Amino acid sequence: VYHPLTRDLLRNYSAVKNELLATGVAASVCESTTIVSQVDAEESGLKWAGMDPQANPAFVLMFENGGFIQTSGLSLKAGRDIDVERYPGDTLSCVINEASVKVLGFRDPVGRIIQDDDQRWKIVGVVRDFLAGDANEAYKPVLIKGGVAGGYIDIRISGSRPFGDNVQQAEAILKKYNPGYLTDLHFVDKDYQAKFQQARNTAMLINVFTFIAIFVSCMGLLGLTAYTTEIRIREIGIRKVLGSPSPVS
Repeated sequence: VYHPLTRDLLRNYSAVKNELLATGVAASVCESTTIVSQVDAEESGLKWAGMDPQANPAFVLMFENGGFIQTSGLSLKAGRDIDVERYPGDTLSCVINEASVKVLGFRDPVGRIIQDDDQRWKIVGVVRDFLAGDANEAYKPVLIKGGVAGGYIDIRISGSRPFGDNVQQAEAILKKYNPGYLTDLHFVDKDYQAKFQQARNTAMLINVFTFIAIFVSCMGLLGLTAYTTEIRIREIGIRKVLGSPSPVS
């Protein structure tokens, strides 16, 4: 689940995180500029060793301060997650996905450098591809950078108690530290359900319009055949009236 970081929650972030973990409500908590199911920003103009000089790919851009992989349920393929608290240098570290590895062309990406103007971002981890854009799109290259200011508090609900009970307690904790704002938790799985429902609706519309187009085409062919037959019958009738023999074919 996730919630926008209001001013109150941003100011009390450490207290909120500690209480969510201490009470056993959350298995992990992190701060990020966007959630795993959304594309809020993209970045291009990056440079790296061995790149095609003509290439200028766009990467989905996310920021986190640590724990994003575990909290979002992503699968770590190589290296580690960003952890600004443990590794202060991670404000210039990044995690990429498999689609990014293909774009960058790195055989062993961990430890390699991506140049962003005068900043050198060190790759510390690789995650398996995940759906960030539309359900009918191919996996997009993703760049998750360390360091964050505002955005969302992401909470991975613990399985220690029934899910609904933990969600209610998590909401109560957020309300406690967020008195000046409306507290309304959002669910990533519902975001994905909406994505796939939209894709299903689009596919259904395409099928309906395809059927209509085929039906109209068939009706057109039927009408043309009927018209041609009518003309042919009249032609044969005129020939008979004039005494001409009926055509064999």
